[in-house]
Amino acid sequence: MSNPTPACRVCSNSHQIRIGELPLYVPGGQAPSDLLRCKNCGTWARSVNFADPEIQKHFNVTSYTVPEREEQMRSARTEFFRSIIDLASRCANAPATGPRVLDIGVAYGHLIELYRETGAECTALEIVDQLRERLLAKGYAAYKTALEIPADARFDVITAIDSFYYFEQPVELLRELRPHLKSEGVLIIRLANRTPVFRLLQMLGRPISRDLFGDVKHNFTYGAIRLLLEKTGYRIERTVLTEKGKKGMPFPKWLYYKLSPAVSRITGMKLTPGMILVCRGRDTKE
Repeated sequence: MSNPTPACRVCSNSHQIRIGELPLYVPGGQAPSDLLRCKNCGTWARSVNFADPEIQKHFNVTSYTVPEREEQMRSARTEFFRSIIDLASRCANAPATGPRVLDIGVAYGHLIELYRETGAECTALEIVDQLRERLLAKGYAAYKTALEIPADARFDVITAIDSFYYFEQPVELLRELRPHLKSEGVLIIRLANRTPVFRLLQMLGRPISRDLFGDVKHNFTYGAIRLLLEKTGYRIERTVLTEKGKKGMPFPKWLYYKLSPAVSRITGMKLTPGMILVCRGRDTKE
């Protein structure tokens, strides 16, 4: 008898469809996991529990945390991170110098290093112990979970760049962060946008590979992420489909990044490989 599927972490719907197997690499092997799709909000997810300490060991051996990949990642993403900082500076009602910034899933810390150069006071949230310890040694305030952040800490900008979909409980994370966002502050989330490709592959009867799904817990539809933000006290103020500054992509992927924003505007569908959401807090009683 198969195990019952867990409830969707976005909408709590218990009617998730099992699509197939999608194991996750962990040190020494792989953790078995099913690929699920929520019939209600459309979220795709692995069934494996990302809050399990054994599963979290996966983050110690990924391409975005191992030391030998750091300089390659820095070169590929520095200009992209600068574009995120520029976007935040235009959207947040924050001091021109010295804004308070919290970055979720810091990894090597390249974004907050660039932010610190502008005079920002930066705080990090990072689950990988060796990366967090390195940040502490560099003088950053760094925490493993949002619950460890001091209750009175307030931030002009909170960023989650390609990190939000690794959390087992995204609703809890957003609720824990909400008191820390200043009233005129912004939450900026960058997400890969792969669910349109998943649905196309399903229509064609093709499997969804681990490389395509990524090593994440969730892949959200736009409707799902909007629902998730609304139920936790935020609203999407702006959706950015054109991403700047990314380097080192093969030509087909580069062409996709260049052409998909125009196709999205023409069709009214969000077909870009990624999207950046600029969000503000709202009164949940509205």
